[in-house]
Amino acid sequence: MSGDNPPSDSQSDLPSDLPPEYAEAYRRGYERALREGPGAAGAAPPTAAGQPAERRPEPPVQQAPESAEPTQAWSVEQYHGLHRASASEPTRAVERPAPDDLPVYAGYVERDDRPFLPGTDDPSRDADRQDDPDERRRKLLPPLLLVGLALLLVVTAYGLGRVFSSGVGEADATVEEPDGVTLSEDGAATPSQSAEGGPAKKPAPSTYRGPVDAVAVGSATASCQSDDSVDSAGRAVTYEPAKVYDGDLSTAWRCDGSGAGEQVSLALPEEVTVGEVGLVPGYAKTDPASGVDRYAENNRLTKVRWTFADGTSFVQTMSGSATDRDMRRVRIPRTTSDQVTLEILGSERGARNTVAISEVWIGAARA
Repeated sequence: MSGDNPPSDSQSDLPSDLPPEYAEAYRRGYERALREGPGAAGAAPPTAAGQPAERRPEPPVQQAPESAEPTQAWSVEQYHGLHRASASEPTRAVERPAPDDLPVYAGYVERDDRPFLPGTDDPSRDADRQDDPDERRRKLLPPLLLVGLALLLVVTAYGLGRVFSSGVGEADATVEEPDGVTLSEDGAATPSQSAEGGPAKKPAPSTYRGPVDAVAVGSATASCQSDDSVDSAGRAVTYEPAKVYDGDLSTAWRCDGSGAGEQVSLALPEEVTVGEVGLVPGYAKTDPASGVDRYAENNRLTKVRWTFADGTSFVQTMSGSATDRDMRRVRIPRTTSDQVTLEILGSERGARNTVAISEVWIGAARA
C-alpha cells in the first residue's frame, strides 16, 4: 500500500512556506520518524485485512513559544502544528512595551542592580557615598592636615623666637634704660622707650639750638677704676676719674671689662642751664714709644645715659668705630643742674677688654 512505502524524496512533505531557519531541523525530524517504522510520526498501525487503517487524530495546533530562539530544534508535530496554524491564521507580532513605558530615572532603569557609569550624576548614589563613614573621613582628612600643619608652623616659629630672643638677651651687655630722651650723634632728641618697648611717658622736649659755653667741672667720681700701669717707655700711667676733664686726650679714666652699668659722676661749680653734652668714647692715645693705637686696642662706648640733678635723663648713641676718636657732642633740651652723671650702657669690644673715656664736655646754654 502507499502507506507502507516511504516517499522517495524526504523533503516532499516540507511546507512550502516554512522559514529557512527551520527547514533543516524539520527535514531531520521527518526522516527520523520514517526510519523508526510504522506508528511513528503519526502513521497508522497495521489492521486486519479489508479494514481501513484507523487514522490518528491530528495533534492540536500549537504556536511556538515567544521566548524560543530561532536555532531551537522542534519536533515534527510542533512544526506541523506551527505550519498549519500559520496557514489558518495570520502571524501575530509579539507585543513588547515601548521604551517610553519603562520606568527610567536619569538614564538608568530603576533597578537595584543598575550600573554606575563614571561621569554621570546619580543623586541616590551620591547620598549613599555621603552616608559612608569612610567617605566622610576622606573628606575631612585634607582640612585636618592643613590645620595640623598650621599649628606646627606656629609652634615652631614661637620656639625659634624664644631661642633667638634668649640668645640676644644673653649677648647684650647693656643695662635697661629708664624713660627719657634718646640723643643721636647729630643732637636730635627723640622719646626713648621703656624696658617693655612701650612709648615713653614723657614727651620729648625741644632741643636747644643756640650758642653754648664750656662749663668747668669741679670734681669727678667713678664706680670703678683700672689699676695703674706703665707705657712702652716705662712711664707710669694712672686712670683716675679726674682724667675725663683734664683737657688731655692722651689720658683717660679706664675700667676693666665692658663697663656696662658703670658710672662717672661730675660735680659742677654752680647750677647752670645745660644745652649740650659730649665725650670721647675711648682711650684716644697712641703710645709714643711703640706707636700702638690705644683707642682701637681698648673697648669703645656705643651707648651712654646722661642724668641731671632733677632726674631728667637723655641717652646718647655712638657707632663704636675704632678709627673715629673725635669728641661726640649732642644738643639736648635746656636742663638746669649742678651735677651730671654719665652711665655706660654698651660698648664695642677691643683687643684689650677695658673701657675708657678720654674726655667729657658740658656746654651751658647762653641766656
